[in-house]
Amino acid sequence: YSDDTLNIMAEQLLKVGRSGDVLSLLCRVNYGGKDIPVAPAFNALQGWLNNIETPEFEQYKHDAEEILEYLDKNPNVKDEQIVSLELLLSEIFHLDSDCRLYHSIYTEPKSLLELISFAYRGDEDFDDKTYSDSERNIGLLSLRFITGHVKSCPGLTKNGTLDEDALMKYADEFMSLAKREKYFRAAKIVFGQLLGNIPDREDYPQDVLCKLLTKYSEHGRDKSILNSFRCQFFNNRGMTSRLPYDGGRIERTRSEKYKKYADKTRYTYPDVASIFDSLSRDHEYDAHRMDNQAELAKIGY
Repeated sequence: YSDDTLNIMAEQLLKVGRSGDVLSLLCRVNYGGKDIPVAPAFNALQGWLNNIETPEFEQYKHDAEEILEYLDKNPNVKDEQIVSLELLLSEIFHLDSDCRLYHSIYTEPKSLLELISFAYRGDEDFDDKTYSDSERNIGLLSLRFITGHVKSCPGLTKNGTLDEDALMKYADEFMSLAKREKYFRAAKIVFGQLLGNIPDREDYPQDVLCKLLTKYSEHGRDKSILNSFRCQFFNNRGMTSRLPYDGGRIERTRSEKYKKYADKTRYTYPDVASIFDSLSRDHEYDAHRMDNQAELAKIGY
C-alpha cells in the first residue's frame, strides 16, 4: 500500500470502530519492512484500549504490543506521546526496561515528578479536594506503576553499578523541582523507594546513598524518606525457600550483613546506621523463629 492508501484505509476502519483490524493491518505492513504511519497507530491503540471488555481486546493484543514496541523505537514519535501511552498500557504489557517510559523516569526528574503529581496530593492540597473520575483513574494507575513497576534508580546501570555523580545530580534537581512545585513531601517518599532499589554489593552502602538519605531526611528529623527506603530495601529481598530442618541460616546471614552495614555508617551517618541496625535485629528475630520451627519439625510436633 502507498502511504495515502494506508492512511485512508486506517481512517475508514477507525470510523466504524474497527481499531483491532487497523492494528492487524499495520502489523502486516511492518512485517513487510515498510514504515507505519504514526497517527493511525496511536488512534488504533487508543481505540483498542477502549474496547478492553470486548472479545476484540484479547484477539488483537499481540498486534497492539507489536505496534507499541514499534512506536517506542521510532525516533519520529515524540517522547511525551509514547510515554503517556506506555503508562496507560503498563498494566497490560510487560514493558521493556529500555522503553522510553522507564528511560524518562530515570533520566529526567520532571517526568518522575509529573507521575507523582498524578498519584499524590500536593503539599498544599486539602483532604477535601475533589477529583474527577478521569483524574482518579490516572492517579490510581500512576500510583500502581510507581509502587509496582519502578524497580531501578537514577544512575544505576544495567550491570548494577552506580554512577554516583549522575545520581546526586538527578536527586538535587528532582528535589529542587519538587519543592518548587509543592510536591516535596511525596517526592521524598518516592525517592526513598528509588534509593532502596540500589543493589547491596561489595561497596554498599555507598557514600552517595548515605548522603542523600541524611540530607533529605534533614538528619533524621523527617522519617518519610528513611522509612520508604527501609521498606523498599526490605521488600527487594524476595522470597526464600529452604529444607524443613534448615532453620534460620538465611536470616542469620542477612542479619550479620546488615550489622556490618550499620557498623560501616555508625559514626558518619547514624540515621542510616539505625536503619540497618533495625533490619539486623528483625532478621535475627526471624532466624530464632525459623530455628524453633525446624526443631519442632524434627520432633514431629
